[in-house]
Amino acid sequence: MSLTSTVLLVLAVGLLGFAWRLSQQIAERRARLISLQRALVDLLAERRTAAIKRAALLEQQELVEKTVKTGAETAETVHKAVADVAFGVMDAIPVTEEVSKLARGLHDGIAGSIYSTVRTSNTQIGGLAREFLKLKDEYDASRRSKGEAESDGDRAQDTAKHQQKTPKAKPDEAKEQKQDQQQGKNSSDQ
Repeated sequence: MSLTSTVLLVLAVGLLGFAWRLSQQIAERRARLISLQRALVDLLAERRTAAIKRAALLEQQELVEKTVKTGAETAETVHKAVADVAFGVMDAIPVTEEVSKLARGLHDGIAGSIYSTVRTSNTQIGGLAREFLKLKDEYDASRRSKGEAESDGDRAQDTAKHQQKTPKAKPDEAKEQKQDQQQGKNSSDQ
């Protein structure tokens, strides 16, 4: 074999080795990319689920607030109608007419205060519920930005990183390690 042939052969072997190593790196990066894509899909699904839950909570809060408001308005209307009938009867009797007017004023003032308190409380509780949900969203966002949130997506990403850092033993090295371990056991048994 001539020197030129030998040099070309060494270069070809070197290039083949380099190409093999590149293909290994590409495969590792592809696996890492797939792992990160799965983690991203999991994270997006988790966030989508959280957004759906939050929207459902807001809808429920609004429904409760509207129901309490409507219920209080209905109760107030019915209460006034019943009171009007009772006070109307008392107003029709000359002996109780004057007392009826005083009682009606007292009744209407107390009832109005109670229904006003129910409406105000309902509005304030609804506002507190909305504020709580807003603060919870901000808290969750700050935890995510600080990296404190522990989610399936985070764990998947951590697992992918760990797998990348863990050196994979070559088959020959694994056999040698196993033989060394067995020899260590044999020598300790003796």
